[in-house]
Order: sequence, then C-alpha cells, then structure tokens
Amino acid sequence: MKILHVIDNQKLGGTQNLAIRTWNGLEQRGHTVTVAVLVDSANERKELFDERETIRVGVHGDYRKPFAIASVAKRLRELIHVHNPDIVHSWLWLSDVVAAQSTARKRIPHVSHIVARRNWQQSRGLLNRLRRYVTKRSLDKSRSQFLAVSQAAADFASQTLGISPQRIQVAYNAIEPSEFARIPDS
Repeated sequence: MKILHVIDNQKLGGTQNLAIRTWNGLEQRGHTVTVAVLVDSANERKELFDERETIRVGVHGDYRKPFAIASVAKRLRELIHVHNPDIVHSWLWLSDVVAAQSTARKRIPHVSHIVARRNWQQSRGLLNRLRRYVTKRSLDKSRSQFLAVSQAAADFASQTLGISPQRIQVAYNAIEPSEFARIPDS
C-alpha cells in the first residue's frame, strides 16, 4: 500500500516522534511511505526524515490565512495526483485541513491523526474562531476518518470541532519502555 503522510513541519516534538514510529512500522510491514512536509521552519530535525522520500511543499508567508491554505491545498492535490497514494494520513492542524481539502473530491481515503487538545479550539479570539470555521468546513466536506491517541483527545475534537464520534477511532498512544532504560534513577 502507498501511503502519503502530510505533516506541518519537521520540528522534533511528540507528534513528529509518533509519526516517525508509525512510518517505521508501516515500512517494516512492506508499505511505501512518502512524507509531504508543508512548512519549512527553523530548528527542524531533517535528518530524522531522511530515511524515506520527503517532499517539501514549501508554504510561504502566514500559513494560517485562508488564501495560503487554499494555495497549499492546490499544491497537495497536485502531489496526490502525481504520487497516486492509496491513502493520505495527516498529522497536526494545518495538515489535517489541507489534506481534507485535497482529498474531498477524490476517492482517496484520508485519515487525520488527533494527537492533542489545543487552546485555539476553545479560544474566542477572531483568528481562532476563523481557524475553527475553516477546519469544521474542511472536515465536513471530506470523507475523513480520525484516529485519536486517547479518548480524551477524541472527546475534545468531537466537542470543539463537531466531529461525529462515529468517525473517530482511538488507538492509544504507547511508549517503548526500552527507550527509558538508560535514564538513571533519581
């Protein structure tokens, strides 16, 4: 199976670590993993992504503005057409919105990974209300399915973004205990 993963950036964080572990597991099972990185930013850990094909979409300017999102979605649709994946899997808000917009008219399944609860999802600020509106509209128009790392993340996304609980599955986020074996006791 060919899977196109869409992620906002290559900064080292919890979501990127989870994504890398997911990609490694998929590749070990014989799937082809291609990664589309939307935003070039400082402090990226590009070497962590070098093991697999990585496409830089190259968002310029303030990616949170509606016209920028539409432009990025167009570029991602072009990538989807060229790479012809069996599934598109997105990580983080910008990637979720862009992937939902890019797959809405296609018959390519889209999975959005819900990894955290974010303050903007509850904020009354104008920019955050606009982000919620764009997110809700994009997700409503798509046939996206959702994979949450916890029941709390699933419930929060359902409540704040209006995602039907039937569209969300929970795959509990786990850790590899051996990764902590070298940490001394305090």
